[in-house]
Amino acid sequence: MTCEHVAAESSMHDRPSQKYKALQRFDEYVRGKCYLPLLSGSELVDVCEEHDLAVLGIEGFLFDNDYVIPQMDLIGDFSPRGSEEAWPVLRRSCNRAAKFVIKEISGRDDVYLDFVVVCEHRWRELGSVKADS
Repeated sequence: MTCEHVAAESSMHDRPSQKYKALQRFDEYVRGKCYLPLLSGSELVDVCEEHDLAVLGIEGFLFDNDYVIPQMDLIGDFSPRGSEEAWPVLRRSCNRAAKFVIKEISGRDDVYLDFVVVCEHRWRELGSVKADS
């Protein structure tokens, strides 16, 4: 979840912005972008679930001096393609998948995570854009 992403989502819709406010305590800037230590990842997913938000994706990174190093084996896309499932089912499925990935890489304290988080309203907008394409 980039901080810019959350800010953009928050400014787009009044009601969803209230949900995203729950994520503000996770704003930890590292080198100008919002990366979270692995240890905070599971907690962020819990907060998303509590506030009707879904984690659609996770990307893992390492830091080496002045470099941010993407970890290609730590990229997860949990968004179901073309699913007609109800939002609560989709949200739970995405958040469970995110928790599973975080659990699988536990112990790698050098990993930082970036999350893609959406609310139901934004999910519906994204779905209609895909349908129009």
